[in-house]
Amino acid sequence: MTPRQTRRDAWLGAGIGLLLLGLLWWLLQAALDRRGLRLDFSALGARAGFAMAEGLLEVTPDSSAWRAILAGLLNTLRVALCGVALALLLSLPLALARLSRAPLPRQLAAWVIEPLRNTPLPLQLFLWYGLLLNLPGPRLAWNPLPGLFLSNRGLALPWWEAGALRFPALQGFNIEGGLLLSPEFCALAFGLGVFHAAYLAEVLRAGIAAVPPVQAEAAAALGLPRRISLRRVILPQALGFSLAPGSWQVLQLVKNASLGLLIGYQDLVGVTGIAVNQTGRGLEGLLLVVLAYLALNYFLATLLKLAGHEGRSALQPAMPAPLPRDTGWRRAVGFLPGVLLLLALGYWGVAQAAFTGGAQACAAASGACWALLAEKFRLILFGSYPLAEQWRPALATLLLGLGLVATGWVALRGRWRLLLGWVALLPLWIWLMRGGGVLRLVSDADWGGLPLTLGLAALALALGAVAALPLALAQRSRHLPLRVAAGLFIALFRSVPVVALLLAASLLVPLLLPPGAGGSRLARALVALAGVTAAQLAVVLGAALQALPPGQPEAARSLGLSAPATLLLIELPQALRIGFPATVNVFVSTVKDTSLVLVVGLLDLTATLRLAVQEPQWRAAAPEAYLLLAAAYFCLCFPLARLAEALRHGPARPAGADDLPRH
Repeated sequence: MTPRQTRRDAWLGAGIGLLLLGLLWWLLQAALDRRGLRLDFSALGARAGFAMAEGLLEVTPDSSAWRAILAGLLNTLRVALCGVALALLLSLPLALARLSRAPLPRQLAAWVIEPLRNTPLPLQLFLWYGLLLNLPGPRLAWNPLPGLFLSNRGLALPWWEAGALRFPALQGFNIEGGLLLSPEFCALAFGLGVFHAAYLAEVLRAGIAAVPPVQAEAAAALGLPRRISLRRVILPQALGFSLAPGSWQVLQLVKNASLGLLIGYQDLVGVTGIAVNQTGRGLEGLLLVVLAYLALNYFLATLLKLAGHEGRSALQPAMPAPLPRDTGWRRAVGFLPGVLLLLALGYWGVAQAAFTGGAQACAAASGACWALLAEKFRLILFGSYPLAEQWRPALATLLLGLGLVATGWVALRGRWRLLLGWVALLPLWIWLMRGGGVLRLVSDADWGGLPLTLGLAALALALGAVAALPLALAQRSRHLPLRVAAGLFIALFRSVPVVALLLAASLLVPLLLPPGAGGSRLARALVALAGVTAAQLAVVLGAALQALPPGQPEAARSLGLSAPATLLLIELPQALRIGFPATVNVFVSTVKDTSLVLVVGLLDLTATLRLAVQEPQWRAAAPEAYLLLAAAYFCLCFPLARLAEALRHGPARPAGADDLPRH
């Protein structure tokens, strides 16, 4: 394609995109007119009615809602900038420790990275926030460095005031001077930083492993020390390989800053929600949030396109090189941190724990409080599902678990036809949960706990996988309108935070559909999660199709195969093989995203656990409860992550796969 044709297609694509956006706007206006409503952004200029405790802009109850929303946007950027700085600072040491020849630092890095990557970020934020609130007050604040105080009021550090650097100091019962960062800000910035540092460390490890070994050998032959070779030869090339996936991790971090609303931080989504509740303009606020994140995504995507890495980010993060295997005493040394950790957890969680006796027994015990589970296990596992019918969600959960194990075994052995069992398993799960026929009907408003979490994840994955292939093919279509429509869909669901999409689905779907056809909260949340999964899988599948050698479809066409037959018989099987490790990682992400449905009032496993520990007598048991929930998610997500690595490096390969490209 000539540069002139490329420019023409770009202008045509922009025009078609504007036409599609105009059509969506007309449909929205028509839906609002049917209900006697209209969009009115001028109402956001009214009095906000609330104050903001922290931020770069001062917001009082008399300030306008526009000013409050702008302050929320600045708060989001501020906490995201701190999170990015912390993630970049931690990622390189973690990556180098993960690649170390010594078993001890490598295993220590693994014990840090794997739990962070395989547990939901909201759960981690609850844990960090709870730990900060349980710190001593200002008079007993931790003072690790001069002028640095950490207490349950937050982090106090030196700051410029009136042209001079002022150090905080304890005065009476409070800390005065300097800059005080709230516990919400500290928990969110720290949680975002360490969570994405684990991902960036794996991305950087993949980049280092992608550097040809001959480069290090040549540097050693020239007499360069190992640290100089790493700094001057290996890392510059590794950073180039890691640019695309690392940039998308930065975008994910900025999107995840919207989770601050779960712990009370006043970010863009949280402040916009408060502002629209005060002014009654919820739809306008959601549109502003969507447009803000779309603009940010477009900015970063443009940078990636200029760097020439836009197509590689979907596959690279999931494919680091295999780690070296230790034998003998080196393996024993590597397992030493895990053994010590398990012994400490056993002493705290078993020997000194309280398993029964209620809150009084927990208060008297010096270890963990598991009595919460003895009294609240039905609420945590099943939510408000009718007591006499709880055998049904238990059986449905067992079937889903067995299906997950069977899927891993099937995928690892390459027998794809057995995956069709999910076609029968998911309707069976819905029938057991909802009822009908010989079973009592139970509204999905009463579903909750572990069955809801696993069921939402399975349904979102199934619907997303069905929609991903048409989206990926539309992106590669010769017809420009199809490419533009698919690109808009993918950009929307990949750029906007899942929290905002869940809120938008809860609000917009009932407006756009006829009265009574909006579905339940569960159905609307499922639409949002399935859309996110479909967009991510479409990008992975499109990148895998693009990675195929062009000679294979050309050879198929020369043999007389039609375009659909070439796609189904030649291109798609190889693309699935190439992209399956990244696909499994999308599955892990979807499982973790189900923990966000609590923002729309669904009682998933995270929400039922929070409901249990909100009772005053059980608040002290919150850390144990969150740790147990993190362990449950880890047991679910970690095997899937190992499956992705096994599929990437395992011996199982289809006939003729030796000719496939490696990525």
